[in-house]
Amino acid sequence: MRREAATGDSTVARRAELESYVSAAAMKLAIIGTGSARLTDELKKRVLTTFLTLMILRENLDRPLNPFVPRSRTPRPQATAA
Repeated sequence: MRREAATGDSTVARRAELESYVSAAAMKLAIIGTGSARLTDELKKRVLTTFLTLMILRENLDRPLNPFVPRSRTPRPQATAA
C-alpha cells in the first residue's frame, strides 16, 4: 500500500479506499494503545511502529499525484500609493 500511494499509480477510488483503511486502522490502534489493558513492551513497540507506518502512508496519500506540477498561487493584493 505504501508503494502504491507513493508512486501515485492508484485511481481516485482506490486512494479513497486507502484513506478510509488508514483512518480505521489508526482508530483501532488508538483504542488499543490507550485502553485499560496492560501491554507488554513488545506490543507497545508494535503499536507505535504501526502508527508510524500509517502516518507515512497518510503523508503519501496527501501528496499531490504529480509533484512536478506547480501549485496554483494566489496573487498578492497590490498596495495602493496614497
